[in-house]
Amino acid sequence: CKICSKVTRFPRYNDPLK
Repeated sequence: CKICSKVTRFPRYNDPLK
């Protein structure tokens, strides 16, 4: 998710659900 990338501030972790 895009918001996740902003929260984690890590492009590699832009989708923790995945």
